[in-house]
Amino acid sequence: MRDIKSRCHRSRGSPPDDLLVISHGHPDHYQGAARFGVPVHALPETIAAGAKTDLPTGAPIPLADMTPTVEITPGTEVIDGILFMFEKVTGGEIHTTLVIKLPEQGVLVAQDVVYNRTHLWFLDKDFDGWQADIDRFAAGTDYDTILPGHGEPTTPAVWAELIDVANAYMFGPKS
Repeated sequence: MRDIKSRCHRSRGSPPDDLLVISHGHPDHYQGAARFGVPVHALPETIAAGAKTDLPTGAPIPLADMTPTVEITPGTEVIDGILFMFEKVTGGEIHTTLVIKLPEQGVLVAQDVVYNRTHLWFLDKDFDGWQADIDRFAAGTDYDTILPGHGEPTTPAVWAELIDVANAYMFGPKS
């Protein structure tokens, strides 16, 4: 976190433009990261897992173009006067993902814990883990803006929608 803090404090008065944070190791969340020409930050588990070397089309992706190199430690940081809470979440769509909370702004950057009006991708089939994540975040009342990994920004109403979709997928249609 020291690297994030030092980089952001050098840019006081303007948004940090010299770092990029990757939530998890799926190509749709990191492909193209090298184009920004800045250090790529991620949880240690994301870095250790390595990036995939090809797209579903079979086209190779140079690992240097996307592999995070700077570890993020879960916890809180004040960046340009804004409180950021970095939280490691396990279970669900992928085993480990990074969620970012901005409590003073009421914003939850939920990544792939949330899909809004788009498909749910049950890759790891960890339904219990995903349900636990949804239940935990839904129980909170601090966030009125939810930024999903897929779909448009949404409100806490998304939690009930996600539960319905997950239940339909796991248990079939209700009679």
